[in-house]
Amino acid sequence: MLNNLYLYNGGTGKLHIAGCCQYAGRGGGLQKFNSEEEALSTLGHPFIMCKICQKKRDKLIKEQTII
Repeated sequence: MLNNLYLYNGGTGKLHIAGCCQYAGRGGGLQKFNSEEEALSTLGHPFIMCKICQKKRDKLIKEQTII
């Protein structure tokens, strides 16, 4: 299992997936989480998923279901 795969940027209110977009590692004070569920429970409020990261995640999931 990968640790700290999800990165939350409190400044933008967006959740990123490490390595999926150029914005994932930018900005100080990123909170790190192992899952979207962990981020939601820790933050205590809904977040916005980065659109770039979300598209890449959905594409990978779709490719896995085809195989």
